[in-house]
Amino acid sequence: MLSLMYNGIQYAMSYVYPKETAKNTDEEINEVISRIELANEINTNKTEKEEEALNEEGCYYKMGSISHISTDCILIDDSYIYDIIDDSTNNLKVGDKIYYLLYLRDPNTKPKVRKIICVIDDDWNNENINVKNNVHTCMTSTSIVVKVTKREGRIAIVEPSNIRIDLCTVRSNFIPIVGDWLVLDCFVKLNNESEDWMGEILEINGIKPLRSQLNCGVISKYNPENKVGIINKNIIFYKRLCGMGYIPCVGDNVVTESIESDQGQYKWRSLTITPLMQVRF
Repeated sequence: MLSLMYNGIQYAMSYVYPKETAKNTDEEINEVISRIELANEINTNKTEKEEEALNEEGCYYKMGSISHISTDCILIDDSYIYDIIDDSTNNLKVGDKIYYLLYLRDPNTKPKVRKIICVIDDDWNNENINVKNNVHTCMTSTSIVVKVTKREGRIAIVEPSNIRIDLCTVRSNFIPIVGDWLVLDCFVKLNNESEDWMGEILEINGIKPLRSQLNCGVISKYNPENKVGIINKNIIFYKRLCGMGYIPCVGDNVVTESIESDQGQYKWRSLTITPLMQVRF
C-alpha cells in the first residue's frame, strides 16, 4: 500500500516539479508519507480509545453523525443502531451531526442507542442541554407502575411519561389494552438530580399486571351483539378470551383469571374464562 502511495506521490511531484532533484523529491515524498501515517495512527488511537471507553456497563452521551437511514432504523457513526418507533426522527438525514444517548448492558455486546437528543448545526447553542461527550453514568433494574392510555397497533402507550412499549420486543403472557394497570420490568438511567435518583427508562424487559386474581363466579350479564359480558357484577370480559367453542350464557359458573384495569364502572378485566357448569335450555 505504501509503495503504491510512494509511486503515486513521486509521479505527481515529478510532474509538478520536473526540475527538482531525485534526492529532494524522495525527501519530500517521505515527509508526506510520514504525515499520512501519523494522521492514520492518531485516528486509530482515537477510535480505540472511544471503543475502550464504552466497555463498561452503563450509559454514555456522545456526539456523532448519521451514516445511514432506513425505514425502521438509523445507523450512527457506522457502528450504533437506533430503532425508529415514532415520527420524532422524520427530519433527520444522512450526514447530520447529532448528540445522542446510548447504553451498554453487556460488555461483550454492542451498545444500544436510547435516543437522539438533538441535531448539532454550525450555530448550535442550546443552553438547555449540557453536552457531555463519552461521560459514563450508571443504570439499574427497577419496576415502574404505569397505566395503558393508548394503543397504536403493537405499540402500547402508558402514563406517566408517555412511554411507548413495543409489544413485539417485551416479555408478556397477555396483551394489554387501554385501562390496564401494569408493572414494567426495566432498566433505567440513574439520575442524582431527581428526587428518587431514577432517570429515564433505557429498556423494557417485560410487563406484568399490577394485580391479578383467580375467581370462581357466575356470568351476570352477556351481550351477544358486542360480545361483552360481566362476571360477579364486577369483572368485565370479552368473548374472544373465552375457550374455543365456549359460548357464554347468563347463569354459567366459570373460573376466571382477571387483572386490575379501568374499564368504565368495572375495575377488573378477565384474561381467561373456563366454564364449570353451563346453563342448559
